[in-house]
Amino acid sequence: MSEQVHIYLLLSIVGVLMISVVAIVVFLFFLVIKFRSKKKKFPKKSFSIAFFGFICVILFYYFHFYTFILLPTGYLNQVVLSPDKQHEIRTYHYKSLYNRTSRAELIEIPSGKKQTIYFNDYDYSPFVEWIDNNSVKIGRETLDISKKEVYNFRLKKNIINSLPPQA
Repeated sequence: MSEQVHIYLLLSIVGVLMISVVAIVVFLFFLVIKFRSKKKKFPKKSFSIAFFGFICVILFYYFHFYTFILLPTGYLNQVVLSPDKQHEIRTYHYKSLYNRTSRAELIEIPSGKKQTIYFNDYDYSPFVEWIDNNSVKIGRETLDISKKEVYNFRLKKNIINSLPPQA
């Protein structure tokens, strides 16, 4: 999928979710006003639709800000093999929506399993250096792949907004 299509897709999803949030708030506001003034049956169908929309908004927020699932592939910067040749780190950068970010993907060579282990802002081509067979330094961060450590700048409170070491 091209980067431009990815941007339009993400923006349309965000737009639909924002409309859903506004619709849920308006619905709940009118629901409270209506049932405070009259004695009527509770509208289960409307409430179910509003609740489903609310759950969709929460799930999108979680997947967008707390996981690596919605990240685009990006453009390949470099490939670095581990000292024992069992793992490979590939770094990518983005030229569109995430125009100043990079991510690193760990690939287990025997199985071909891929996992994003690094996502950072203010980064283009982070410097990758293997410390040993299980530890790798990407930019400023040292990750232990045997413990499945990952770095996601969106989860950090004290973000350093300067360029880390580049390759």
